[in-house]
Amino acid sequence: VLDGEAREQAMEMMRRLTVHLKNKTTDQADSTMEEPIDNYLDPEVFAAEVNLVFKRIPLPLALSAELVGKNTFKSTEAVGVPVVITRDAKGVAHAMMNVCRHRGALLCEGRGEARALTCPYHAWSFGMDGELKGVYGESTFGDFDKSQRGLIQLPVVEKHGVIWVCLTPGLTIDIDSWLGDFKAPLEALKLDEVNVFSSRQMPGPNWKVVIEGFLEGYHFASLHPNTVFKTNLSNTAIFDGFGPHEWVAFALRNLENNLNDGKEVDDLEPSANVGVIVWLFPGMAFAGGWRERMTCALVLPTTKVGETMTEQRVLTRRPV
Repeated sequence: VLDGEAREQAMEMMRRLTVHLKNKTTDQADSTMEEPIDNYLDPEVFAAEVNLVFKRIPLPLALSAELVGKNTFKSTEAVGVPVVITRDAKGVAHAMMNVCRHRGALLCEGRGEARALTCPYHAWSFGMDGELKGVYGESTFGDFDKSQRGLIQLPVVEKHGVIWVCLTPGLTIDIDSWLGDFKAPLEALKLDEVNVFSSRQMPGPNWKVVIEGFLEGYHFASLHPNTVFKTNLSNTAIFDGFGPHEWVAFALRNLENNLNDGKEVDDLEPSANVGVIVWLFPGMAFAGGWRERMTCALVLPTTKVGETMTEQRVLTRRPV
């Protein structure tokens, strides 16, 4: 998978991890930090996070691989906002409020294929671009401007195999500025080539508590002794920030074994020796992204400070 700049970055990550293995160290900050409990429980802090972060920045609400082919859709919810993402007959992605413009009913759930989104309440139908197409019993409904009753459009950008949506209508998404130098790590995942094998929803606590589990390997030995710890060393990691985004790389047991066998680090394949998590702010984490299979987790708050819903997908390079 890795080539060009991405491969060189991966090689450098492996070299840094090799130093930690030899010295029995890990990347550390200059000092310890205490996190106030209120940052996880205070309703006012949470309200500010929702209004200033989640409703204003580009949220990676879907993968391109989840809308394969034309006339497909995916519905989701973020901080209480119902969203439907569609791919129209021309293959263009749209994002809209998943709410009928008549009486506010939810239009659709899950993922699927459709030529129109039809409200289950009064059967109003909307095109995959959000335009109001049909009104049941229109001749008896009365006069109104149908062009003003299309679905509420949300800013959307599709790039690098990810579909970003802003929950505030009218704002502009500059995805290149938002990603900055993180474009290369994201491109290295080649998400436009993956397949969605499975997906499940997992409830959890405050969103920062959930996300912190993706950003450290300190817990591998104690929490995952029969799974992750069998392939990843615990508490041997490197960290790099790219503006609001980050990647974390863990030393795999393969790396330790290869070094113990006398092999040179520059002769090793990074994808088989480094476990990397590529993390898009505020809550999408890709684990194992350099290999044949990876997981993609999207952590989103509900409307309550102590609740989240994580959508976890298993992705494959080849169709299964």
